[in-house]
Amino acid sequence: LKETNYPPLEGKNLVDYAKSELSENNWLVRILSDSMTGAVNETHLEIAKEVLRRKFVVGLIENKRGSFARFDHYFKWKETPGYDAQFGCRKRVMDETYVPKHPLSKDSEAYGLLYEQNLYDMKLYDYVRELFKQQSNLYGLQVF
Repeated sequence: LKETNYPPLEGKNLVDYAKSELSENNWLVRILSDSMTGAVNETHLEIAKEVLRRKFVVGLIENKRGSFARFDHYFKWKETPGYDAQFGCRKRVMDETYVPKHPLSKDSEAYGLLYEQNLYDMKLYDYVRELFKQQSNLYGLQVF
């Protein structure tokens, strides 16, 4: 939060942010269900799931190789000029290990507060992991 240069966050830590009105609240469920104001509930979550199921090819950071394989297949990237020349770039991205800049312990107060604020986004993430498997079967791709 120190690097944001946003005056309302100056001198605040993550717990302060999580308790504030500035904290995100189920942003992805809100975007996908077109519900940017008011409370969200299971109905909004189900709408978001349906939008993802019908309109998105999903990828997972924890399965970059499988994600890139499905994107290659779905978008027919292998048929585009320069595909082989760009392979090195894709391989670097696939081989990178994601390391969070500020890791958060699941038993910390900040994690608990953020989880509570984003419960429906967390449920949506669980659904995306399942959707990833379903799409792998649909596209005939192996889940790595």
